[in-house]
Amino acid sequence: MSKYEATRVDPEVVEHLPVRGRTTPPALPKAVKGEHYFGASPPLGWVSTACRLDGACPKMVFALWHEGALTKSRRVKVRKKWFALFGVKRNAAYRALDKMVAAGLIRIVDKSPGRQTLVEILPVPPVSIAHPD
Repeated sequence: MSKYEATRVDPEVVEHLPVRGRTTPPALPKAVKGEHYFGASPPLGWVSTACRLDGACPKMVFALWHEGALTKSRRVKVRKKWFALFGVKRNAAYRALDKMVAAGLIRIVDKSPGRQTLVEILPVPPVSIAHPD
């Protein structure tokens, strides 16, 4: 065994070693090619308001903002395929939409029988967070 083989380092260990005095945390995982990803960054005020509502509202945040990111629009269709993906039953999703309307997060644009509900994502005031000194 040569002196160089004895100093071989595991690549996974090297990833977390400090670089010039700083440690670099591992990066967040990325979507693989062809996989859907959550391409939107909903404002914290919007998310925190929805998360304070009960029922399926927190899950509907992801369904609505994902559809908005795909269509690049504030007006989104409420699609059943996103209900299933985020674990929301159809009736629970529509109850959540009603709660989100009452909270001022969305506005129902079109709710015709036999068609997908069209909603508009509304802006909400930003949330201020006190940072500890």
